[in-house]
Amino acid sequence: QDDHESDFQTARTATRATNLFTTHTSVASGFDHFSRSLLRLYLTPWLEGRDLNVDQLLALGSQPSSPDNQSTDLKLNMALLALNMSGRFNGVSRIHQKVTQTIFQPFFPRWPAEDIPADYVTNGIHTPSWDSPESDAIWTRACGKDRWRRPLQSTCPMTDIADEELWEMRRLERARLITYLRRRLASQHCEQNPGNNHEAACGLLLDHETLTLGFARRFTEYKRPDLLLKDQERLLKLLASRDRPIQIVLAGKAHPYDLPGKDIIRRWKAFSRRPDVEGKVVFIEDYDLGVANQLIQGVDVWLNCPRHPWEACGTSGMKVLVNGGLNLSQYDGWWAEAWNPDVGWAIRPGATFDELSGSNNHDHDLSDMEQLFDLLENEVIPGFYDVDSEGIPRNWVGRMRASMDQLTAAYSANRMVREYVEQFYLPMAEMGSRRSSETARELLGEYREISRHWSRLRFNSFNTGEDSGSQTFTVEVYLDGIDEQRIAVELVAEDSEHGPRTITAMQMKHPLGGSPHTYLYECTVPSRPEGHYTPRLRVRDERLNLPLENPAILWLR
Repeated sequence: QDDHESDFQTARTATRATNLFTTHTSVASGFDHFSRSLLRLYLTPWLEGRDLNVDQLLALGSQPSSPDNQSTDLKLNMALLALNMSGRFNGVSRIHQKVTQTIFQPFFPRWPAEDIPADYVTNGIHTPSWDSPESDAIWTRACGKDRWRRPLQSTCPMTDIADEELWEMRRLERARLITYLRRRLASQHCEQNPGNNHEAACGLLLDHETLTLGFARRFTEYKRPDLLLKDQERLLKLLASRDRPIQIVLAGKAHPYDLPGKDIIRRWKAFSRRPDVEGKVVFIEDYDLGVANQLIQGVDVWLNCPRHPWEACGTSGMKVLVNGGLNLSQYDGWWAEAWNPDVGWAIRPGATFDELSGSNNHDHDLSDMEQLFDLLENEVIPGFYDVDSEGIPRNWVGRMRASMDQLTAAYSANRMVREYVEQFYLPMAEMGSRRSSETARELLGEYREISRHWSRLRFNSFNTGEDSGSQTFTVEVYLDGIDEQRIAVELVAEDSEHGPRTITAMQMKHPLGGSPHTYLYECTVPSRPEGHYTPRLRVRDERLNLPLENPAILWLR
């Protein structure tokens, strides 16, 4: 704005093509809102030099709650403001793309959720921050020291690593975790003197050779860290097994005002202090990145069971991949893309988006809990203890190998950054290079003119003819003087038993000589029952990302 001495709207049009808005929010209630009074208090001095006032800023990031309420209690919605300042936007997993389309739909009036132009790049983690010394040695031998600075040359980097070496890596990682836990628990015991058994409270009953499950993250209700506690008798049977024992390591914090989250922590602590449980379930306090790092390197199975759609992607499970840890997770976020039977276990595998969306409540808690216990009892625990004559669980190690081969690089920041660069930054920079201040002024002028005419656009007639399994539709459209090259006419059919959702471009056949500014459009499509096809008008302009930069749309009905 300062460099080109332009007004704010011209500057916004010129620069938004290079702005990418990445949202990690899964529910609309997660959008920040700020009142007019706060905006005046903090932004007025800055706005004075920007050819912008508080009301204009609010117009970019607010919607009236009703037609009668145009301005009195408007609040600045930061998500809507970001949309109106950006050229593209994306979610952080394939499922989160659909969630984003759903919760952003109110910002695109009369646009179906499927047409909301949300893209996605699945998150990735900085792998070198989370690998153990043991796994680093294995990966260095397999792929070289600089492996995470470039795409891996091998799609199966663990091919030349023997089962014995992978299992020894896993045993050493688990043993190091147990040593760490004993040190931490001894400190906790000295400070609080909890429980009934000194040895158990200090972690001395934790075993280097026992299957170790881990759950470490923020404790909040939607993450369902208490799913195992919903059937304590069944959990007690698993913990009491002499021949196939398990131990569970928990760590995390709740937000100071998250009372349900804090209650879950209290219930886990109370459970862990039962005489028949103490020493087999441990809770590590003062959770931080250091604690997370130790658990991620040492646990055999990482548990994650959030309630859809609150988990946009989830990255904690990605961090265990490099260390040979396996995931037992809800089929959601990144795990819905990564999971197959060779690499781990999924709760409700293969669930569709609609099926997942039906679980944004407690309806699925009990069925998900049942699946979690079934997987532990029938697959996870037997698989860990199914060893050969050399004491190696070959099938388990096979899963470790597949998980490390297929998923470690695919869910690294290396891959994620490449996708952002190739799919977003480079094409957006190219589009931005064509948005000079002069071009921006032209675009603004054109679209102010379109906006001035838009309310007078209309459909004059809509007809159909049928011939051997196909239908030909014609529609007369009055454009009120708008250049017909700037308007797309499309025929839309929603998904039904008669076929998938389709959008078919209608071709302009000719203007109607006796009716100024009116054109006849036509297309031929597969036959469907009456009422299944509906025409619509929208803006057409390859210079813009639509409908983000101009959501104008008109339907016949």
